[in-house]
Amino acid sequence: MSLKNSWAAIENKSLDTRLLQALREDRAREDVTSKALIPANESGEAEFIARAKGVLCGIAVAERCFRLFDPKARFDRCCDDGAALKRGMVIARVRGRLRSLFAVERVALNLLCRLSGIATLTSQFVNQASPYGVRIFDTRKTTPLWRDLEKYAVAAGGGCNHRQDLASACFIKDNHVYACGGIQAALERLFSMKKVPRPVIVEARTKKEVLIASKYPVDLILLDNMSPRRIRSISMCIDKGIELEISGGVNLGNVREYAQAGASRISIGALTHSVKVLDIALDYRS
Repeated sequence: MSLKNSWAAIENKSLDTRLLQALREDRAREDVTSKALIPANESGEAEFIARAKGVLCGIAVAERCFRLFDPKARFDRCCDDGAALKRGMVIARVRGRLRSLFAVERVALNLLCRLSGIATLTSQFVNQASPYGVRIFDTRKTTPLWRDLEKYAVAAGGGCNHRQDLASACFIKDNHVYACGGIQAALERLFSMKKVPRPVIVEARTKKEVLIASKYPVDLILLDNMSPRRIRSISMCIDKGIELEISGGVNLGNVREYAQAGASRISIGALTHSVKVLDIALDYRS
């Protein structure tokens, strides 16, 4: 799915409701400081400025925050999501009543900085892995209620989206294996069904589990917390038609080594659960 289509899908998922809830949480219409200092009809302009190098994501979200709060606000983008940012670049300009600009500022920046941080980190992993034909995927380790935006940010950084939710794939993980009495028992139970839910993904922690899973018509085997050396050994022992994914223990320092281990994809929870926000400011222009 293209970035444009991904954004269209988000707009259809009650985004406005969530943004309005975020503004209510901040009591944006009860800003006592601005009401005390700023005349009600005084207007002005502010610029979104990149304070660090990175990848932009969330500018449409920021714009939507201002337009929901004050439909008369004017928002002019200078960059689109996915754009490479340099320190000092002007990302967008917003003009309107100063009370509105100051009231929305923090909610808009919180989302913009976090989403841009996710896109930036994703792009760093993608740049390391893509020369080896390996794709970078996210996980479900996302902020509750904001998963669609965070996965959109991964896509803006050049990454790929793993399953969106529990209904999107049959993903047999370690707890399922324990509950069924072993990986073979779990797979036997699954493939005895008249209609097997697809795609089927199996998490394997040992070479033995990989070999067992490879005997079934699974779509993907996830190699959990294995070293590059072990992954390389396993990839040489199974059918080349079985897609392998690496997960666990991958960071920017070792992703190149993992990318050369024989799998076609790497999933990284840190893209969304441990991201550093990108430094972006909203500066008032008198």
